[in-house]
Amino acid sequence: MRQPTVVLFLFLLTSCTSTVSFDVRVDAISSPTYEASSKTFTVIPGEGTSADLQFEEYRAALTSALESEGFLNSEGSTKTDLLIRLSYGIGNPETINETYSTPQVKLYKRGTPAKDKTTTYQTHSRTLTTYNRYAVVSAYVFSEDQGQELTQLWQTTITSTGSSGDLRRVFPFLMKGAQGYFGINTGQQIQIFVQEDSGEAK
Repeated sequence: MRQPTVVLFLFLLTSCTSTVSFDVRVDAISSPTYEASSKTFTVIPGEGTSADLQFEEYRAALTSALESEGFLNSEGSTKTDLLIRLSYGIGNPETINETYSTPQVKLYKRGTPAKDKTTTYQTHSRTLTTYNRYAVVSAYVFSEDQGQELTQLWQTTITSTGSSGDLRRVFPFLMKGAQGYFGINTGQQIQIFVQEDSGEAK
């Protein structure tokens, strides 16, 4: 007796590496008066942000992202063009219900005509918990006068929604996704996917 063979939907689950992709949204706006030559900066906490150890860690990540674009950290320098305020946070967990379908593996006898081979799907449902992670980078004309109202030059808002509620894990990928969008005007929110295993910015 001939043995049935699998002819449809053979899934090879071994030797596969799972790659996490971060869905990052970037919305950047800049003033028409901003001159791209203004590159020297210092970073301070933004509204609602404390100057604690967490801020220092995130400031270092932002500084690295800015320097990769040619901005210059003013530490040790007598010149500062930009005062940059960094704010960040993570929203409350949100629960969503998701429905999806998967194809079913079928067994056919050898020689079964193609027209007799059909595809069926099974419907599944699952509950997912997601978090909204964000960072806001705002640049102003630097002034020694702390009482002077600051003139804003540009702002880059970075958001990401995913399963991780650990902002420390996600923040470097927010910065990676924002690279190339500091000090410019995107005209709208744009979507960027960054792969975790590549060191680029769920």
